[in-house]
Amino acid sequence: MKAARLAIAGIVFAFFALPFAAAQEQAAVLEYFGAAGQIRVVDSDGFETSDVRFGMDLAVGDRIITRNTTAEIRLSPSGSIVKLSANTEFRIDGLAGVKKSDKNGFSLLSGKLRTVVARGSGGRFEVRTPTAVCGVRGTDFGVQVITGAMEAVAVREGVVSFMKNSGAELSLGAGQAADAFAAVFRAMTLSAAEMSEAFRGMDFEKLNPEAVPKEPPRPVAEKIETPPGPAETPPEPPKDSLAGEPGILDPIFGFLREYMGMEVGSITIAGETYSRVILQPFFTIGKFKAAFYLPVIYTGDLFNSNDWYHPRGNNEWSFGTDYNWNRRPLEAAGDLLRDLALKIRYIEYGRQRDPFFVKVGNISDMTLGHGSLVRRFANDTDFPAVRRVGVNLGVDAGKAGFEALTADLAEPEIFGGRLYFRPLHPFRLGFGFSAATDIDPAGDLPDDYAATLPTDPRSVDPAFIGVAADIDFPLFEGDLASMIFFVDGAGLLPYLRNEYAAGTLGTRGLITDAFVTTSGGVEFRNYGLMAGVFGNIAFLDYRLEYRQHRGLFSPGFFGIGYDRLRGARSAELLAYLNDPSLPDFDATTLGIYGEAGFSLFQHLRFEAGYLWPFELEGGKIQVTQDDYLEMKLVLEEGLIPISPFDRLRLSLFFSRYQFLPTLLKQGDGSLELFDANTVVKGELVYPVAPTIDLALTVTTTVSRNPDGSIRYDSDGHPKWTPSIGIETRIRF
Repeated sequence: MKAARLAIAGIVFAFFALPFAAAQEQAAVLEYFGAAGQIRVVDSDGFETSDVRFGMDLAVGDRIITRNTTAEIRLSPSGSIVKLSANTEFRIDGLAGVKKSDKNGFSLLSGKLRTVVARGSGGRFEVRTPTAVCGVRGTDFGVQVITGAMEAVAVREGVVSFMKNSGAELSLGAGQAADAFAAVFRAMTLSAAEMSEAFRGMDFEKLNPEAVPKEPPRPVAEKIETPPGPAETPPEPPKDSLAGEPGILDPIFGFLREYMGMEVGSITIAGETYSRVILQPFFTIGKFKAAFYLPVIYTGDLFNSNDWYHPRGNNEWSFGTDYNWNRRPLEAAGDLLRDLALKIRYIEYGRQRDPFFVKVGNISDMTLGHGSLVRRFANDTDFPAVRRVGVNLGVDAGKAGFEALTADLAEPEIFGGRLYFRPLHPFRLGFGFSAATDIDPAGDLPDDYAATLPTDPRSVDPAFIGVAADIDFPLFEGDLASMIFFVDGAGLLPYLRNEYAAGTLGTRGLITDAFVTTSGGVEFRNYGLMAGVFGNIAFLDYRLEYRQHRGLFSPGFFGIGYDRLRGARSAELLAYLNDPSLPDFDATTLGIYGEAGFSLFQHLRFEAGYLWPFELEGGKIQVTQDDYLEMKLVLEEGLIPISPFDRLRLSLFFSRYQFLPTLLKQGDGSLELFDANTVVKGELVYPVAPTIDLALTVTTTVSRNPDGSIRYDSDGHPKWTPSIGIETRIRF
């Protein structure tokens, strides 16, 4: 009797357990990604996971964001798999059996994916795009989203229900595709070449599509013999513009679409309007990215090279033919290398604080260490009027490392480096030593301005040499939160190649008394101190530091806009060496610098920083005029949900020394909000077609003479001019 009761209980338990077994919870597992640091996982509350690793469980609401890497996800126990391409944003909306959900739901916000769905298990499977939804039960298909331009589905196997939010629906079979943004929403049959192109780069690297469970075979019913009827004519396959064999030019256009950009438009440089045609080849392999810049900027005749714009007087398409190779081989070879280097827009691998990073080309942010000598130096402030090919690289071997940079390979006049070591490695307490120099700051001075100075700096031929030491102490460092404490001390050592008879601290060579003097006790001059913390809290990046400096030197001496002011700095140096006791040179300035930035759902990036400087005189705080403001705003497509503004892209950068005095009209009134102390870069882009963007660009550049020297006004300030471009950007 007892055994019978147990048997009945077991049957009842099994009966009620069947629905729960059928609705077994699905789990999403991150099985693979190609490059650490290039994938982010952000939960439903907006907090970023600090430990992204193979085999980690992904929860409902998680967003997976790939940059220069792919990722692969497996659903367990059903066995369905998903591959995410590089530069993709993907969200898990629901998992079958979790919180009573009966389906696996996902959203592809941007980018590209391929999924192989297990048949007959794991509940319904759904992939949403911003304007449509794909519903399947067992298939192999891909989805691509280009925000505001394309939401396409291609099916390799099985059937996909593809429905727009408007209610229009298609049933796509193997070999078919559709685009929700197409002029006519319809199924298209792809050729073998087109199907291969649609899934190019989407092969799984770790997960095996062949291992995904297939639909179990149905039992074969008893066959009933029936008399043969008339043979049916099979229906003709649907025809469309994409069907048929690939054309001769298809491989060429496929290559252009993947690796080539093009710009056609106009630009204003130094008050003169030019037309331009620019080809920009580009490619990305993992962390490695490269783009090239092949411009023809002309005034009237595209096919007349004499009519082309020559940046800083250089014909960048001559490749050494400006010189006689037999008589002047060195000059010809130098011009060849310079012209080749100017074709580099950027070459990048990694980022600062990675084990290895390198940047070559137009670089908007070059920093050594914490920035006491070189902070956010930009060699592209006058781009495209002036183009330079800079280099910034670093190696972190754990116990020791180094960083190095130069502003321009063609004319390496501004360069620097930093060595650091960690004696307690793996504890990351580090000590660093830096040096940076400008070997020809007076080289940009024109004859007319130099003639107005008491002594022509070019005849003295000075150089600026900066030296620094720093301590780097990470209190904690991770993706979710970090705080790095630092202390820096730096100073300026002038070097005079030629005699300067009026110099009171030295007339030639290395002027050490300009940094430290021991006459009457040790006294430091032209120095700077920095101490503070930087890091991040979730999505918020921050930096807060105390600064103190004296004389000509200030922290970040080689900073944004330095290349515009270097000629004026050389004249200022001679004035200082003539009389270091002048009030403008003998004051000690203190300051608090704060900086913060955040990103919002990959659609918005905002950064702002401000330096509040003051002096202590008689125990009283007196605010000085040397404040500094910088702001950066980036708006991506989709942030504004109202058409047609949902497709706009905007980027804006603004930096300005002496911001408040200019705004409040303080001082002698000669300061203007837009002058050589101001760096402005703005870009507004609107996609008018899936492969065509209309762009408006605005920058401030200094005005230059034909030989490349900077023009100055009567007050000794570099003249500036806006550079405005209107262009059509074509993506093949």
